[in-house]
Amino acid sequence: MALLALGCQHASAADLAAQWQKVVAYDCEGPHRVFARTEGREARLGEAVTLLNLQPRTARNIERSALLLDAVAGVDPGDELGISARYLRARLEEVHRPEAQPA
Repeated sequence: MALLALGCQHASAADLAAQWQKVVAYDCEGPHRVFARTEGREARLGEAVTLLNLQPRTARNIERSALLLDAVAGVDPGDELGISARYLRARLEEVHRPEAQPA
């Protein structure tokens, strides 16, 4: 769970919501920097999502995203963040790997 302690700043729910709005608009570079510097599971989820959308897409970013998603889901796989992380982890394997791993 050390991945969850990487952040160094606190962010309000409104701050995080503003970053998610940028992600929805396909602006991931700024939100990625914010999520990466912010503490908490939601920030790790945001960091994982933005890593998958940064260009160029790299194997390193995909692997880091997978680790972050596993860490978020590992805390509580049944809460909202855990369910989102598990879903995105499955999508990562299906869509983001050079060769899909749907199993």
